[in-house]
Amino acid sequence: IHTSDRDAPNTTLQESSFQPAGAQNPMPSISYDFFAPLGEFGQARKHYHSMRRLHQMVSGWGAQLSGTVPVSPDSKTALRWIVRANGPSGFLFVNNYERLATLPNLLGIRFELIWPNGSNCNNSNNVISKQQQLPVSFPSNFSSPATVQSGVWFAWPFNLPLFEETEATEKEQTGDQPLLVFSTAQLISRTSTTGSTFSAFVNSSTEVIFLTQTPGVASEFGIFLAGAELVQHTGKLSKDGDTTVITGIPASHEPAATIHFPAKNRTVVLVVLAAEEGDRVWTAELAGHSRVFIAPSAEFVLTDDDQLHLRTAVSASSSPSSSVSVSICPPPSSIMLAGSTKALLPSPDGVLGKFTFSVANPRLVDPQITLTQAAGPARDIPLAPSNKPQEPTATDWLAAAQYSIKLSTSGLGNTTELRLNVRYKGDAARVYYKNRLLTDNWFSGYSGDGACEVGLTYLADENPGLLNDGAELKLQVLPLKKASLQKNIWLQPKLWPDFQGQDSVCSVEAVTSLALEYISLTATN
Repeated sequence: IHTSDRDAPNTTLQESSFQPAGAQNPMPSISYDFFAPLGEFGQARKHYHSMRRLHQMVSGWGAQLSGTVPVSPDSKTALRWIVRANGPSGFLFVNNYERLATLPNLLGIRFELIWPNGSNCNNSNNVISKQQQLPVSFPSNFSSPATVQSGVWFAWPFNLPLFEETEATEKEQTGDQPLLVFSTAQLISRTSTTGSTFSAFVNSSTEVIFLTQTPGVASEFGIFLAGAELVQHTGKLSKDGDTTVITGIPASHEPAATIHFPAKNRTVVLVVLAAEEGDRVWTAELAGHSRVFIAPSAEFVLTDDDQLHLRTAVSASSSPSSSVSVSICPPPSSIMLAGSTKALLPSPDGVLGKFTFSVANPRLVDPQITLTQAAGPARDIPLAPSNKPQEPTATDWLAAAQYSIKLSTSGLGNTTELRLNVRYKGDAARVYYKNRLLTDNWFSGYSGDGACEVGLTYLADENPGLLNDGAELKLQVLPLKKASLQKNIWLQPKLWPDFQGQDSVCSVEAVTSLALEYISLTATN
């Protein structure tokens, strides 16, 4: 049933426990945010960046992954792991994360992959070399077993060809080719430096492969050279038969290993980034070339032809200006800030070129909050016919505490995307502008990612005047009974509000301004 009051909980077009049929899920009237990687107002959350790390690996090595088949371990252990292999090459996937649970650190971990009769999962017609038939053990016997930390996931490659070939030589047709036999750092992205004049590259056929440290695990490589030359490396060098093992590799933007194949005049550079940098890596085409970007302060890195767009986070406590940097491999010859006539040149940052510049921050001011109506009694939350807790009705909302929120936006320009973060304690919250419901929220106890937010810039086009200086919003917060959490609403105990000895709670801790500043640059080659 739909009425002229589109915001009434019992007549919304949203999923609802009031619906006579269907899932009858108790949903807010407007918000449809299931804590997705990108929030309903475009907010980038932590797991968005974690997923990008995996997706970039899939994008860079999709051809190798697509031909693999799953191979389960011989025995069940507390560690969740599986191999995807195409013949003796593939990837080992490990997951020690589970939502709503804290899994233990797992100590003394070493993986050994054995191929009976040459291979137990050959999914191709590729010739298998004697080297590829050997067991793969990682971490290697030159290192201590690994500790797989709680909350960590990773994918490690094994027997991965270092030089992809379009036409195999007679030697390569027998299966002999340079291999990354194993790595305890995770692949993340790759790029070619062909045509780059940047000083870090003297070989026009150099490919740079970026990996990221696995938290808590020392980085090491096993490399089968097969006629290639290890011309540079960090860490300690050892030999295990025909496998060259490099242990103790430090995180750096400098090459961890450089392998040159004289027969084809081709070079591969392996770079191991710090674990915390793994989620700050982006891969995109800029000015006609696929490039890898590392932008520590950017929530988004976007490109369009020769345009580079950064989105950096700003808060009310930010200084008047910020120093922003982005490192690029291979770097363009220069970049220029929008509105500037000064070309910025890259400075060496290992295999990347680093561009650093200063930008003015918007004058972000937190809004003024005034309580205009105290809360009434907290409702007893009934169960709907679906046996799920029922949403508050329009009548229930009459008991909400009401607050006036006055915005201060005079210091904002058209390059600022503004959001409000609402930290409250209660059953639910609603935010209105001129009697129009902008968003509503069920209390989750989350702070930061997943907290109640209102995308003002996002909603401004359909709500004229919303971004005006002095614009007034109305915030409603319903009180929450402690008994409701004890009886029929499940919320992780660690996320419960502090009732301070009372039977119910209803308060607003803060309403703060958050923003993304849009920075646009033009690249030249």
